[in-house]
Formats: sequence, structure tokens, C-alpha cells
Amino acid sequence: MVFLHGNPGFSLDWEDLSERVNIFARTIASDMPGFGNADKPEKFDYTVDGYARHLDGVLKKLGVRRTHLVLHDFGGVWGLAWGGGAPSRGYELDTDQHRCARVSAKKRRVSAKTGGESVQNGGSLFDTT
Repeated sequence: MVFLHGNPGFSLDWEDLSERVNIFARTIASDMPGFGNADKPEKFDYTVDGYARHLDGVLKKLGVRRTHLVLHDFGGVWGLAWGGGAPSRGYELDTDQHRCARVSAKKRRVSAKTGGESVQNGGSLFDTT
């Protein structure tokens, strides 16, 4: 399970939840560049696509091929951009705006269920294993 923070925020925002989830699943939370204890490199691409590429690099380095994303605020757009970036990615996601959501990367659309209504739209790292 991958947790992405928002703005303002950082990986430790997820520490309590991650410890509880770690009982039954591997959990990963990373400070995204410019946030928390992460570096703030001058040459980093501080765009949605730049953060999605960064997330892709982190997950590849950790050997993550399929995951459940838990997203908050900016983490939502970064996670959706990451998921839509390759049709072969398989993942599910939860955001603070939706009760539950399932993403079909092959179709590049998000199906979210919120209160009975369905919506469709086309540095620091802790890794508890």
C-alpha cells in the first residue's frame, strides 16, 4: 500500500495509519521532493508529471509492480498521473474526496463511488515490509 501526502504534508502524516495497515500489507510512504525531509533539488521538474515520474522511480526501486494507492490533496493528482502513465499498471486507489475508487489504467479512467453516486472520469522514506 502506497501513501502519498498532500500540501502541506509529508510521509510521517501517514505513520499511524501505516503502522496499523502493516499488520496485513506492506506499506510505503515517501516525502516527495520539496516536502518534509526530502531534498529540494533546483533541477527537479516540479510539475504533476515530474512528481509522477519521481513516484515511478521510487516504486521501481522498491520492486513495486501492483499497489493500492492512498492519496491526499496533491498526492491525488500525482498518483493519478502515475497510474495513467502506463497502461500495464494495476492499482486501486482511495482519496480523501471519495469513499472508494478503482482505477483501470488500461482504460485510463477512474470510477469512484461517493455516497451511492458513481463518478467516472476518462528524501525521507519509510517502507514497512
